[in-house]
Amino acid sequence: MKFQVSTGLKSIIGKDLITDDFVAIFELVKNSFDAYANNVEITFLEDEIVISDNGKGMSYDDLVNKWLFVAYSAKADDSEDVSLSKDYRANLRAKRAHYAGNKGVGRFSCDRLGRDLVIQTKSDECEKVHQITLSWDDFELNQKDKFDSVNVAYQEANDFDCPNDSRLKVKSSGTVLVIKHLRDKDSWSRHKLVRLKSALAKLIDPFGMKNDFDVIISAPKELDKDKENLSKVSKDSVDSDSPYIDVVNGKVRNLVFDKISEKTTRIKVNISKSGDDIETILIDRGELVYKIREKNNYNLLSKADVNIEIYYMNTAAKNNFTRTMGIPSVQFGSIFLFNNGFRVFPIGEPNDDTLGLNSRKTQGYGRYLGTREILGIIEVVGDSTKFKEASSRDKGFVVTASSQQLFKFFYDHALKRLEAYVSKVSWPDKLDAESDNLSRILTDQGKSRVVKVISKLATSKDVEIIDYSERLVDIVSIRNSNFSEVINDLQQFVSKSGSESLQERIEIALNQYRELKEAEKQSREEAELERKLRLEAEEEARKEREAKLVELEKNKELQKNLDDSAEKLEIVEEALQEEKKRSLFLKKASSVDIETVRNFHHQIGIYSSSINHLIQLKLDSLRAGKEMSTQEISQILESISFKNQQILTVSRIATVADYRLSAEEIDEDLVFFAREYLEEVVSKYSPDIDVEWISDGHEWDMTFMPLEVMLVVDNLVHNASKPNTGCTKITFSSSVTDKKRMEIEVYDDGLGFAPHLKLDIESIFDMGVTTTDGSGLGLYHVKQVINEMGGSIEADPTYENGAKFIIRFAK
Repeated sequence: MKFQVSTGLKSIIGKDLITDDFVAIFELVKNSFDAYANNVEITFLEDEIVISDNGKGMSYDDLVNKWLFVAYSAKADDSEDVSLSKDYRANLRAKRAHYAGNKGVGRFSCDRLGRDLVIQTKSDECEKVHQITLSWDDFELNQKDKFDSVNVAYQEANDFDCPNDSRLKVKSSGTVLVIKHLRDKDSWSRHKLVRLKSALAKLIDPFGMKNDFDVIISAPKELDKDKENLSKVSKDSVDSDSPYIDVVNGKVRNLVFDKISEKTTRIKVNISKSGDDIETILIDRGELVYKIREKNNYNLLSKADVNIEIYYMNTAAKNNFTRTMGIPSVQFGSIFLFNNGFRVFPIGEPNDDTLGLNSRKTQGYGRYLGTREILGIIEVVGDSTKFKEASSRDKGFVVTASSQQLFKFFYDHALKRLEAYVSKVSWPDKLDAESDNLSRILTDQGKSRVVKVISKLATSKDVEIIDYSERLVDIVSIRNSNFSEVINDLQQFVSKSGSESLQERIEIALNQYRELKEAEKQSREEAELERKLRLEAEEEARKEREAKLVELEKNKELQKNLDDSAEKLEIVEEALQEEKKRSLFLKKASSVDIETVRNFHHQIGIYSSSINHLIQLKLDSLRAGKEMSTQEISQILESISFKNQQILTVSRIATVADYRLSAEEIDEDLVFFAREYLEEVVSKYSPDIDVEWISDGHEWDMTFMPLEVMLVVDNLVHNASKPNTGCTKITFSSSVTDKKRMEIEVYDDGLGFAPHLKLDIESIFDMGVTTTDGSGLGLYHVKQVINEMGGSIEADPTYENGAKFIIRFAK
């Protein structure tokens, strides 16, 4: 007994199996790729689709024994390229170890698209072009007919008969498929062709193809509309080569990863060629953060070529994507899977969550990344028996032990590592989401978070540190609130990486930190001793006053008067406290009471004593013959400068206002506080320049250190009021753009920034940069303080009426 095959098999493995027009075209493009073509053209005519390639073509024997042999795949038994001559193969790319397809049913994709098919094909060794013609409807006349009873017409021709509008003229070898009498002719609208072009752009793996396989779409009737739409594309925004603009004709390009790579945080993971190691590189907006190596424990992946690359799309990256590509990133997709060079559908499509990213994110919204936040690819080149694509071609991977291990590898070594960096480094800084550069991460606060992530990575015994960013993995300011913690993390990292230069910088910074803390400790002890002596003296005086009061109490009438006075005093005190709530700074210098003066004196004593101790420590070191490095000298002078600015600020307040300086940190409306300080204090000691604060009326409540906010305002006004700036007025303009963003624009009417500074405007905040005879520390301190508060400051070189700074805060 033997099986008999009905003509009904044609539909089962043809139009009933492949139910999507795009997937059908994908399969035919894959066949061209497997045939070593470097060009394939898809031409859309009135009632025809013509797919032409310049691949190796087929001989008469190939047609009979391979193409017409149902479900047989020469790719699967490795006989696909046996007939190729050595000379021909020498002109091709290296023989493929794996093919995009190997089930032997991709040829029936033609059935999905149209009723009739004409194949023209010729190998390099053939003199004639072989042509077969068939009608798929012939297989549907009677299902009792045997499959092999349907005749297929054959003839020979001298040359290929290509469409007149075709750009690709097939000559020495190749294949031309002419699909006639389309099954859904009216569906091939312009909109559908544009969607096909964008889908084809995501079909070809941008990492594996190396630009040696071009897909061209030709639709003559759409040329005029294409020309019209191209004229509307701004050269400064959307890329005219983008496959996502409304243009049909032309080469299909995938520009995504080239365009976004330098403006995003991305991770690259691959298994080494030997299969023994896993190498991981994390890059943040063009800066290599770290490169590590670890042992590969994924036995089923050791013989496969596995590469993963994921991009984190923050707000700035999403905006850049939309601007460049013409569509939002969420409409493009997420993590795409490529098997032997081609997309595995539907993994990565906008509404697909095969990898479970979104369901996982709901379990930890502040820790995990979802499909709306990442783009990338998983690329595997390996044994097709281990990594199987579903026969329907739009159902993803068949679940195998190898595919399960691949997805575990993706999660553990790519996704989780990227999440660890993004959630612990980028997300804590709300403003970093709006930046396409490293400015927010290069702050002391940003670097401390990077150090923590990398030091934790370095503590794993299986991880070897190959390379890292010396800009990010570095010491922070000794005045940073997290200095001790950062140094501990750095020491753990150094023990694993063995960086001698970093170890040396750590030791210098530690010495400076200890000296600063020792100086602050001694100054506070001295100030406290002074306070204690003063309080003791005041206590003695109080006791004397009480003794006299006892004498006075003998007189009852006097007692009554005292009671009345006390009641009045209480009323006055309540009124005074209420007034202080409304105004942080009183307007008359005469209102400064003795207690406030004592507080000012106490603070000034602490800061000046700290300076004295710091200088004394360095003098002792010099007398002992110890040499000081440039780094040490720079750090000590910067610390002294900062303390001196604090003294200057306190002294200015003491002369013009009564402020409760005893609080080191307060919860207040930052806008109201800074505005009061500008108008009631700064305006008094800067008579040569007018100051103004314009507010939109919104509050911005936050926790901050008053003295440091004063220091920021002081420095900005001081810079503008210098004689060579030409300024007569400086304005602070605050606005709350929404519930989570606040912006302060600071601008003056002077000469603006020097031309050489505009070339690298960020350098204006570097230590020592100045255009006057100043120290070049003012703006450096301003940026440090604002960063410590969680905000950002940037100079605006485009402002033409003076100098302008923009300060931002986020919640």
